[in-house]
Amino acid sequence: MKYPMKMRPFYKDYLWGGTRLKDEYNKETDLKIVAESWEVSCHSDGPCVVDNGEFKGQTLDFVLKQHPGWMGSLCSGFTEFPILIKFIDAREVLSLQVHPDDDYAQRVEKQAGKNEMWYIADAKPGAELILGFKEKLDRDRVKAAIINNELPELVRRIPVCAGDCYLVPAGLLHAVCDGILIVEVQQNSNLTYRVYDYNRKDINGNKRELHIDKAVDVLDTAIQAEKATGTVLTDWQYFKSEIIIANGETDLNCNEESFQCLIVIDGELSIFCREGKNPHEFDNIKLKKGETAFLPAGMGKYTLKGAAKLMLVSM
Repeated sequence: MKYPMKMRPFYKDYLWGGTRLKDEYNKETDLKIVAESWEVSCHSDGPCVVDNGEFKGQTLDFVLKQHPGWMGSLCSGFTEFPILIKFIDAREVLSLQVHPDDDYAQRVEKQAGKNEMWYIADAKPGAELILGFKEKLDRDRVKAAIINNELPELVRRIPVCAGDCYLVPAGLLHAVCDGILIVEVQQNSNLTYRVYDYNRKDINGNKRELHIDKAVDVLDTAIQAEKATGTVLTDWQYFKSEIIIANGETDLNCNEESFQCLIVIDGELSIFCREGKNPHEFDNIKLKKGETAFLPAGMGKYTLKGAAKLMLVSM
């Protein structure tokens, strides 16, 4: 039976992360630091687990391998679940990095590329994103800047506040700076080419690996990030996303074309299935701030009850 599946995230304790996802976003883990919470993931580096109903305790990847049609008709040609959704808590600035596009990633790494979107759930006063360069540069100049530790002087810094949203295409140099908490929606890829990391060391005293040659291969210094406006954040080939402000009752429909993911950014709500075969078992599925549900394609009409800001992601 198709029903809204609450997700049990997979956590990452990268050195730049903080504790806000534990303190404010209902994340329960023994990790001292939660830099990233992989909310909806079928990636082998961080698979999510279903936390309710018939499939409780099974990975989402396993469920969708058994029921590939639950991804929807728009995913009929896909062999893998196409997206990955995260919360990211940047207590410190992330490394300067870039992701490859599908062509380069398939040719060199034998996996998907990485285009992504950042929605600013919260940000300290004066917070910034690093998105691209101040001007177009050739590859020799970029490589020299990396080697000579001059890269931070050449980047474009953009002030941001809660509610801002930017599309981050493959090939764009980028970094989330300190004091920002974001919802990231991306292709199902964990490919990152790190080019500058502020000479930081991990808990073992080692500097993190840089990937300079591959990064220079895929960098496009001319492209810029696009700022989303309105409630529809993205409507591109990789995924669709929109912000929904629920207040009282909100009627929605998950049709046969695509799965839907609901990510609660603030507030709390309940999901009521209107066409379920067993409404007593799967009605009134509660989602608090920071919690996420996966809805199989074709689940049908449902109602959100409560007061919350949430993101709806689909294909």
